[in-house]
Amino acid sequence: MANGGRPLHRDVWAIVPIKEIVFAKQRLARALSPARRQELAVAMFEDVMQALSASHGLAGIAVVTLDQNATQIAARWGAEVWADGAREGHTGAVTAAARRLAATRSTMLTISGDVPGVSPSDIAAILAAHPPPARVHDSSSVGRLRLQRRHVLSP
Repeated sequence: MANGGRPLHRDVWAIVPIKEIVFAKQRLARALSPARRQELAVAMFEDVMQALSASHGLAGIAVVTLDQNATQIAARWGAEVWADGAREGHTGAVTAAARRLAATRSTMLTISGDVPGVSPSDIAAILAAHPPPARVHDSSSVGRLRLQRRHVLSP
């Protein structure tokens, strides 16, 4: 269980999209070798998973990926691994997760797997700042997003 057996305070899932680790941190190619970039990506992902796993109030953690290394790390932290949308990049992964969670009337918090220095208290602050479930959608079809309070997520 991703919440370590603690009582659930809400039905919020943390969604962590992870691309294949061999392609991680490409912008650091001039400064770091491929092996060092992969090590950095794994270390940052481990930090994010630790923070989420230690957070109270999450119904679960799902890592959206096709990467075997990321799958093993997710399993070690008690997270589910979902493949739907993983080939479509960050947005595709989040959209697929939102559809899946909408079917169970769950809400979601998305977090990149490489957020530096994230802590359980950061996650708690985010959850506390947004008590009602929220839905984000493109209201103008030109890329501007607006936040609406809803009990069901939908893309």
